[in-house]
Amino acid sequence: MYACMQDKASWQQKVDDSVMVGPRLHGWGTFPLNGPNGMHPDSPLFHGTKDYEDVRQLVDHYANMPDEHQPTFLKTYNWIPPESYKALARYAKERGFKLSGHMPRTMTLADVIDAGQNSIAHARLFIFDCSSQQAELRSGQHWDTPLVDLYPMLIQAFEEDTCVSRYEQMAEKQVFLNPTLMTRRNDYYGVAGKFSDMLGTDYGHYLLAMEWEEDIAQHGTNISQEGIAAFRDFYHLSAATVAQASKHGVVLLAGTDSWSEYNVPGFSLHEELQAMSAAGIDNFTVLQAATINGAKYFGIDDRIGSITVGKVADLIMLDSNPILDISNTLDINTVFQGKVIYKAEHIEGLKCNPPRKK
Repeated sequence: MYACMQDKASWQQKVDDSVMVGPRLHGWGTFPLNGPNGMHPDSPLFHGTKDYEDVRQLVDHYANMPDEHQPTFLKTYNWIPPESYKALARYAKERGFKLSGHMPRTMTLADVIDAGQNSIAHARLFIFDCSSQQAELRSGQHWDTPLVDLYPMLIQAFEEDTCVSRYEQMAEKQVFLNPTLMTRRNDYYGVAGKFSDMLGTDYGHYLLAMEWEEDIAQHGTNISQEGIAAFRDFYHLSAATVAQASKHGVVLLAGTDSWSEYNVPGFSLHEELQAMSAAGIDNFTVLQAATINGAKYFGIDDRIGSITVGKVADLIMLDSNPILDISNTLDINTVFQGKVIYKAEHIEGLKCNPPRKK
């Protein structure tokens, strides 16, 4: 589900006016740009990005929006044709937009970095790109292979040494990585029946809960123990590549793909930080992924992202030190949102009450 730019601007104004409770939105993206065969049926035809003319119309469309509605980045997805993608990268830069999202599946990570994409989502990108079967994967083989069969093949074909140059290239070009480890972890938790280990699902809207349960029923009810292990191992390998990327200087962003399967906004961010820490990333670096790095990505680190005189006073005060244990980010005492102050008991009262029964 995607909200329109006008909706996001309206929500932001209501939060600023203390009419609505929510986070400040410092930037947002477009609907996914997914090639002519992957576009939403209600999208204008130029969203198909089938050629340069489509690309030009698309970028101009967003550039001509009023400033308060204009997106911060153009959201790339899986099926943009390579030539259209390269044209999009060039023209978006000319018009002042960032490119963020997926790496098109027919392109290599090196190609996407060289084209100028500003951030790339999902840790799995390294497993696909640092594979002895990369050429097969890019040409379309295995795209329809069930995950329970694909994951063991990808794990077997993964070449860590090949990834070092990818990590170094991302760091050199200052391309941010948004690993969204929750997407892979929740795939594993779903097929393994580990629902009780997921935070916040009892606060999710019942329609979303029904959608999640249908997804699990479709994809994860009859998987063998070996299949479950494949999902687990793929998740852990994805997390390990993120830790290695960080060690090679790649700057991380903390994102979760909220509202995908069992990703509950707010709760899932804490879980993402825990997953980064469990992968071997030091807790200070993990906290930076959730604070100053996002501000740097949007180019507003002069206003938010750290505690400095003159910056916006959006702060969280904890009762326990997250450097010692990253799960202490859940030990919230007070949230300061400018002049509005929320104590822990107030925050608890803002949640759905009572929570939805599992």
